[in-house]
Amino acid sequence: RSYNGIKSISTVLQSEFLGGHLVATGSWRRDAIESFVATAAPDPATGLYFGVPALGAPVYDDSVSQTSLGTVVHVPEKWLPKGIELSLHYVDSQNFAASSAGVDIFNRPAPLQSGTTEEYGVALSAFDRKLYIRANFFETNQEWEALTGVLPQIGNTITLVMENNTPAALAAAGWDLYNGSILNPGTITALGIRPLNPNVPNNETEWVADNIAGTSTKYFQNTSSEGMELEISYAPTSNWRMAFNVSKTESFVSNVMPIAGPELTRIAREVFLDPRFANLFIVPNPTLQPDGT
Repeated sequence: RSYNGIKSISTVLQSEFLGGHLVATGSWRRDAIESFVATAAPDPATGLYFGVPALGAPVYDDSVSQTSLGTVVHVPEKWLPKGIELSLHYVDSQNFAASSAGVDIFNRPAPLQSGTTEEYGVALSAFDRKLYIRANFFETNQEWEALTGVLPQIGNTITLVMENNTPAALAAAGWDLYNGSILNPGTITALGIRPLNPNVPNNETEWVADNIAGTSTKYFQNTSSEGMELEISYAPTSNWRMAFNVSKTESFVSNVMPIAGPELTRIAREVFLDPRFANLFIVPNPTLQPDGT
């Protein structure tokens, strides 16, 4: 169960200067965002979840402000050959995704995706506007973009360790899932790592990792792209129009998994490769796969 509330206020101002040869557009917007995600408690006897959980306190409660500015310069006709119109433009804008951001790998409210875009270019028309040419150059950057697809999942490995080892074997190896020495307590909550029946030994019940809290654990990256667009159209008569456009874009990915990456690397080095825990990752009687492996 989840709930998102967004209250927005915005204003836009457009002004003309120098007899309309300079047009400026500015905007400002503020969004106040509240996101609630209900966390349910399991039945102590069965470990199952029932009923509709209360929303409780918001997992995200903040406001975001952004501004954008654009200008267009129309070159005076008296400075140009007859029938020619020339304009220059520049835009600097901000954006963000006003939606539930989920949580990071430590079960902390994750940041909202946000970005900036800067573009500039020129537009030219000729022959009484029968020919139109526009070139635009741009650069856009997005931060805290949620990764999608197949992502590293440590929860399933941890559940198998708990299912396939007795409490005595775990204690002998120094494995304690809840004291913070193996995983951050927030990570356990974020991934929903838990036994289905908490009243029996861990190796006698199924363990799951399924984000039962209702909000997804997200990994992030930054993306950037820059390029150009060229558009040409020509209408020799009122019944004919020819159009041509081309674009070139170069994209970059950076800062991949800035929060989860270091923690997953730590777990790989300090947990999965710890010689004390080696036997915990081995199933005594492995089951053959259909292909014989």
